[in-house]
Amino acid sequence: MLFLLYLLRQQKKLQKNMPKNYSVFFFQNGLTAVTDTKEQVPELQKSWLLLYVKFLESKGFNPEEFEFNLPTGEKAYLLKTPEGSWTWRSSH
Repeated sequence: MLFLLYLLRQQKKLQKNMPKNYSVFFFQNGLTAVTDTKEQVPELQKSWLLLYVKFLESKGFNPEEFEFNLPTGEKAYLLKTPEGSWTWRSSH
């Protein structure tokens, strides 16, 4: 047990000392921002809500059968685009 605690402490020390190249921010409005050491990286910025919608589809579920509640207390409503992809809007 002591050895396990030692290993966990060592892992935490290593993680603190390892420089990170990117930072990811999850916002209450369902969006994300990704930055490198200098600026935002738009191609990595995807809506976390839409990523979850894709996850539901990959598991065989219809996302339209779910109610989506944002951390702000608002509801998110899914909309299917003419191209067949998903978008969403909040209740405010």
